[in-house]
Amino acid sequence: MPTDNYLDIIKHIPQDSTILDLGCGCGLPFKDTKYKRLVGIDIFEKTFSMPEYDEVLYEDALNIDEVFKKNSFDVVIGVDFIEHLRKEDGFKIMKKAEKIASKKVIFFTPKDWSDNKEAVENQKYWSYGNQSNYHKSLWTEEDFTKKGYKPLIYQGYVLVEKEVGK
Repeated sequence: MPTDNYLDIIKHIPQDSTILDLGCGCGLPFKDTKYKRLVGIDIFEKTFSMPEYDEVLYEDALNIDEVFKKNSFDVVIGVDFIEHLRKEDGFKIMKKAEKIASKKVIFFTPKDWSDNKEAVENQKYWSYGNQSNYHKSLWTEEDFTKKGYKPLIYQGYVLVEKEVGK
């Protein structure tokens, strides 16, 4: 079962859900879980397997609306993802995710700024060499609430969800 922050995220996703995981990274939130369908999308191609996923696509998440149709997944999730985009691209992703999800969209992002340089430039991390892993923006709960997202209490991070398709 996932540990740390991810348990709080996972409890907001019904077990029988189909999920699109934006910027899936190394798949940490979904380690040892099983969902109806779990698809990851990431711009950085991995050299390791991610068995919890039914499929991992190596694409720019900004193109999700070209890859997936409206209501393709119950839930679209972006965990430690949106801070890797410029703000204007993050807002675009929100709109696209809301169309692709039939039930809800969840975002999880740090409250404090870090450039994430260590994760990109230190060989001990899975993301070594991934230039897309630098942080480009800092997000607040207000960035999401003004777009209709509901904040979920989580210390040190912004965790929000938005019901869609109703």
